Amino acid sequence: MALSLLMEGPRHGYGIMKELGSLLSPSYRMSAGSVYPALRQLEQAGLVDCETQAGRKVYSLTKAGKRQLVKEATAIERIWTRFKPAEPTAAEGDVTTSLHRLMKAAYRAAQCSVGNPEREALLRATLNQAAMQLEAM
Repeated sequence: MALSLLMEGPRHGYGIMKELGSLLSPSYRMSAGSVYPALRQLEQAGLVDCETQAGRKVYSLTKAGKRQLVKEATAIERIWTRFKPAEPTAAEGDVTTSLHRLMKAAYRAAQCSVGNPEREALLRATLNQAAMQLEAM
């Protein structure tokens, strides 16, 4: 995936790390411990070049890297397609939004209820009632 980002032009490691993180999951932060070893492997394989510019390592595709991307274009497109969110219809968006809101609220309530038996019992009853209503649909 990092290799395909370099098709757009040279980038420094932090830029690759930041873009991969935002493309894969906005809430997930890529770590240097996963990106830089991958970039080193790509460099050792002769697929990327690395040079230092203004104190930063900048990575760019080699001719071999460009050939590899062309050769694996179908597989790369399949990988990127997995990470593109499906466009929800209006109805799906409404239910999905409601479900996320419910899960966040239940999680927050659970955190606030720890150590308070009365609140835990109320939360348990509320969640069980909601589950029964949904199961009855």
